[in-house]
Amino acid sequence: MDPDTMAGGYGLKRYFNGEAAHLIGGRIRAVYPGFDIEGYAAETERRVPGKELKERVLVLAEGLRTRLPGDYPGAVSVLLAPLGDELAEGEGVFNTSWFLMPVARFVEEYGPEHPELSLGAIEEITRRHTGEYAIRPYIERHRGQVMERIVRWARSPSHNVRRLASGGVRPRLPWARTLDVFVKDPRPVPEVLEPLRRDPSGHVRRSVANNLDDISRDNPGAALATAPRRAGWRRAPSPRPSGSSGTGCAPW
Repeated sequence: MDPDTMAGGYGLKRYFNGEAAHLIGGRIRAVYPGFDIEGYAAETERRVPGKELKERVLVLAEGLRTRLPGDYPGAVSVLLAPLGDELAEGEGVFNTSWFLMPVARFVEEYGPEHPELSLGAIEEITRRHTGEYAIRPYIERHRGQVMERIVRWARSPSHNVRRLASGGVRPRLPWARTLDVFVKDPRPVPEVLEPLRRDPSGHVRRSVANNLDDISRDNPGAALATAPRRAGWRRAPSPRPSGSSGTGCAPW
């Protein structure tokens, strides 16, 4: 489920508080016994009032940074250790594994100096949550290296990783920083989308359609030029707020 949907009604942001810090901290302590859960929860509870969703998620990511090993590779190894099983087709990202948003944000904020390690981490995170937001600063700073990886992701056996390939290069992904490089010149994007045009996963096909919708808004000529080869794709509108959903937690 897109965060836009969860943000409607009750709002996803309300879940990112001291209770979420306890949830995340408990899983971390299972593999990193010295983790200060109570301090993490108290700091989160103190800092989140008045903040919106993305700011709250950043508070939780910052709290992780000060309580995990000081070296980024060591911190990431702790965060990846208890991730749990991959999401099955149909399991909602933002109502099943919503609490992993700060983990993805951690990699987004603190990992760009370690692109190879971080790309591997994003692949693991997206199997349980989503890496579509975290990947974007890497595209901006290490485009050649990242695009090579994304092209491979488009052929992954995992539907979650294939969806990351499409959503990660979407120029105007909701709630994410705009990829201006693809707004100006979308030509690298079809190479990623080509093997996904008849993907067996409905989630992947919707992501591809939304990506093409973004391209058509900024570069209608480019979208029309590729349309004949992609006649099998059904256009899906960008998600809009439509109420809230439950937040049952998958194992992490």
